[in-house]
Amino acid sequence: MDLFFQVWRNNYIRSHVRNQTIDGCRIDISFDYLERNHRFLSMLDTKLFDIDICVHLSNSGDDQRFQDSPLRHLATSLQGVYDDRKHIDHLPRLKSFGTFENEVGGVIDFSYLPDTVTEVSIALLFAKSIINFPKHLKKCYMLDNGISVHTPVGKDFFPASLESVVFSEYYRGIITHLPENIQEIEMDSGIKMFTNLDKVLVGKSVKEKERIFRKSMVTTYDKNQLASLRALPWLTNVRFPHTSDFKFEENIMPSHIKRLSILSSQPNQIPLGSLNQGLVYLDAPQFSSPLTNGLLPSTLQEINLNSFNYPLDFLPTGLRILKLAQFNQVISIGSLPTSLTHLEIPKFSGSILKDTLPSSLTFLSIGHNNSHTQVYHGGIKKLDVDFQTILKDQYSTLCLCQSLVSHLSH
Repeated sequence: MDLFFQVWRNNYIRSHVRNQTIDGCRIDISFDYLERNHRFLSMLDTKLFDIDICVHLSNSGDDQRFQDSPLRHLATSLQGVYDDRKHIDHLPRLKSFGTFENEVGGVIDFSYLPDTVTEVSIALLFAKSIINFPKHLKKCYMLDNGISVHTPVGKDFFPASLESVVFSEYYRGIITHLPENIQEIEMDSGIKMFTNLDKVLVGKSVKEKERIFRKSMVTTYDKNQLASLRALPWLTNVRFPHTSDFKFEENIMPSHIKRLSILSSQPNQIPLGSLNQGLVYLDAPQFSSPLTNGLLPSTLQEINLNSFNYPLDFLPTGLRILKLAQFNQVISIGSLPTSLTHLEIPKFSGSILKDTLPSSLTFLSIGHNNSHTQVYHGGIKKLDVDFQTILKDQYSTLCLCQSLVSHLSH
């Protein structure tokens, strides 16, 4: 009896740890992988844990093989299905379904899907298509095939149950109605699209709209478009694309902007006072000037710089994440804020002095390290270091306490 209990307990613990480790993850696999590894996949409990086993069917042959397979019940998501009219049965765990539009202006019928399906993705091609969505749909991905999509979205287009919709960056259709229950809209578009959506959601407050569009990004090209954002205080994420010739000026950024991505080649310099207080995220790949006092807003929590290679002076005191593509400077004591939790430098040829890293740091990623680096810090939970390069330098040392859980890249 004791032996039985011991075996049962060990199996239970291993199963629980396995599922807890993968909980919240999506596993993207091919049908061939499903056939080869079904014994291991069947050990995962996709009912009690948030584990998504997504099977990608790359062609119509895979589609047929999957339909005839006794292993299909393991899938919780299907993507790339070509024959979207085929009846799908015996899939009690299916939650998500993705297909291609394959008829010119035809009817795309999802009504045959099980009631468990709450998420659908479809690659659109034709504006006149009629889509019958599942009645319990909660999230929809309106994708594309790399071309502009003009499918209009009006009354009764989506079911009333819809809570979240993701539009592709090529979506150019007219939206005149969205379900009252909508909680999230994700899109990357120009100011004209968002101005129209402001009218569609006229009954919602600024805070509600800000929450709904928290993952959306507006693409801005010039000063006039940026100024028009002041009329949309709920739209907080702005991107200047590569083709933009926008030039920064003092007080030019609307005060409600929280996330800013500057991809254009113009702003290798950012004038003092041009970034607004309240900004929490800055992505400026081309910025390549020394930092000055007051240049970066104190509210910034994440900074991503690809071309910056100057001393780390005047960083915001509340900064949590710092990503530098390449860096050859000395990281000295006091240069990193005490709030920093994530430091990432893929190409690093500078040095980190002893007792430099703040105790708040939990993630450190350093690559191509040819320096005499010494790191003494007991709070780091994840480490990603190019040890192959470090070991070439006999003077380099890396000293960390035993509490470190390391993920090492070679």
